[in-house]
Amino acid sequence: MLLLGGDIGGTKTLLSLFETSDAGFTTLFSRRYSSGDYECFDDLMSDFMTQIGNQQIAALALGIAGPITVENGHSTARTTNLPWLIDSRALSKQTAIAKVLLINDFVAMAYGVTTLKDSDLITLQPGQVRANGHCMVLGAGTGLGVAQLISVKGQYHAIASEYGHSDFAAFDDDSAALSHHYISRLGHCSIEHVLSGPGIRHIFQFVCCNGDYPSSLAADSDAATIATCRDDIAAKKTMTILAAIYGSVAGNLALTNLAYGGVYLTGGVAAKNSEWLQSHAFIDAFHQKGKMSRLMPLFPVHIVTNEHCGLLGAAVAASRL
Repeated sequence: MLLLGGDIGGTKTLLSLFETSDAGFTTLFSRRYSSGDYECFDDLMSDFMTQIGNQQIAALALGIAGPITVENGHSTARTTNLPWLIDSRALSKQTAIAKVLLINDFVAMAYGVTTLKDSDLITLQPGQVRANGHCMVLGAGTGLGVAQLISVKGQYHAIASEYGHSDFAAFDDDSAALSHHYISRLGHCSIEHVLSGPGIRHIFQFVCCNGDYPSSLAADSDAATIATCRDDIAAKKTMTILAAIYGSVAGNLALTNLAYGGVYLTGGVAAKNSEWLQSHAFIDAFHQKGKMSRLMPLFPVHIVTNEHCGLLGAAVAASRL
């Protein structure tokens, strides 16, 4: 059976033609696009369909960075960082594919986790894996995405969330001072305000307000510069705080879902800064849960290194249509 899967983001769009079998998904053709090169998604899809030629495709699923509206089986999505409106009925007509599904990009990412191999992961804590245990998938990038994988009768079902916009909860002196710093200035401090790519800059600016951490970097330095400047005292403090925040938030989600199937860290911040997440700062904050601290070593924790995880998840969703 042939399937089409897509991972639609503001910067890049990945589309792949898959063949599915009992052994899993085999990629027959794949293309990466710069999303900004296209005024509308229909033009991009037309280009892809021309390249693959006439194929009998059973289903198409797209993971989209943006809100999905579903009504009577018809779904539309307006991309967050692009002027695109994607319509399932229009896509079905354009591609001659009867079954078309639009899903949140982190729902796709969660389904993708179910296809991963050990070689696609960096294990931060092996835990004690339970067969069919629930999972949490979270990823810091431009924002913070979070989805749950709930096991029902041996099959995983992904549930989207907007957890990243929840209030940031302080857990030590540094995080308390950070939270107060931004609440006093903005009136609110969400989790993704400090746990994301932009969050690295926000933490750095906070650290630089403290005279104990001098820096040779400009206050408006980008996240990549801060993360890789290993000789800068303020930059090192920034990344230590970030690792602790990531660990605390991941631990909260592990408890929320009793994620004995695993906690999976996706997105660019984790993949590009894996050495910081392998530090004591991350795992100590993950474990620091008061009366529940005894449970925390039981949850497996992994960094996902496969950049096509969301694309594979779209293929999983398409195979279920």
